[in-house]
Amino acid sequence: MTTRTEEFFIYLTNLEGVRIGSLDGVDSGKISLSDSALVRGTGTLTWNVLDTNVDWSSTRVSVEAVVSGEVTPLGTYVVTAPSGDFDGTAHVKSLQLTDKTSLLRDNVISTTVAFPAGSNLVESARHLITETGETNLLVIDSTLVTSQPQSWPPGTSYLEIVNDLLANAGYRNVYANRWGQLCLTPWASLSSTVPTFSFSEGEDSTYLQRWSYGTSLWDVSNKVILTSQEVGGVVFTSVRENLDATSPSSIPRLGRVVNPVVKEGLDVTSQAQLDLLATKYLEENSIPSEEISIDHLLNNVWVGDSVSFSGRGVNVRGVVQKMDISLVPGNLVGSTLKVHDGFLGI
Repeated sequence: MTTRTEEFFIYLTNLEGVRIGSLDGVDSGKISLSDSALVRGTGTLTWNVLDTNVDWSSTRVSVEAVVSGEVTPLGTYVVTAPSGDFDGTAHVKSLQLTDKTSLLRDNVISTTVAFPAGSNLVESARHLITETGETNLLVIDSTLVTSQPQSWPPGTSYLEIVNDLLANAGYRNVYANRWGQLCLTPWASLSSTVPTFSFSEGEDSTYLQRWSYGTSLWDVSNKVILTSQEVGGVVFTSVRENLDATSPSSIPRLGRVVNPVVKEGLDVTSQAQLDLLATKYLEENSIPSEEISIDHLLNNVWVGDSVSFSGRGVNVRGVVQKMDISLVPGNLVGSTLKVHDGFLGI
């Protein structure tokens, strides 16, 4: 049997993401990830300061794990709040980390930003991000454009404008991936995703058999009504209802409409674009709040991934909603899975 090994490496990069060195003397740390947060990744490092003098204003931190020889990137981060302690002989510094989406959140426009009708939504978002100096991007192009002139007043964050543009294109909010790229990618229905990993019980199980769950059926929405701005004298309307009798949050199962989502004046150019947004809003809001919390070995699973889970008669698919990754070799990862296919029914 091969012995499992774990190592963590902390690298220093320049603003373009090119490695310029390593950070030695890191004793411990943690990376926390949340798929529902505007800034998905935060963390801390405890660092026994040697003779290194780092300019954190122009240096970022890239974290990697090597598990039995396999490299697993754990993100690139901005150092936001270095602090230190002296005990007479040693200097121990704590570094607070946040992923690169925070650079868009914390940067605001000083003059009005405006895009004319016909502006490509995703290309406009890309342009705004590069204005902030970020060039390491992963962008899936789109042909969708604004139907009306769009503008945002001074003081609006770059993150808000970028996400507004992406939402109208049917895209996810901008996010930082494990390789340190800022990503502009289309929303995809969970039913179309393929699990990247299976958490299963048995001899080869990678998670502790002690796990917890929680469920709520009443925080859902099972109806969506969207209307557009006037486009060529026409106002588009799109209605989506959860009528799936096998879904615990559907209108047939609950016997009524709950928490309908109503949005007016959306900037779209076609009925098909509005229908896509309605489908997206219904799926995002109609999944019951069913979650499973597990502790497992570090692997290549990442927040936002689709995974399957089986244990004690439960067989479901879910999205990794949260992760707490200890940077101490041998410690388990704490993950929360949001169930989207299957019903706990426990």
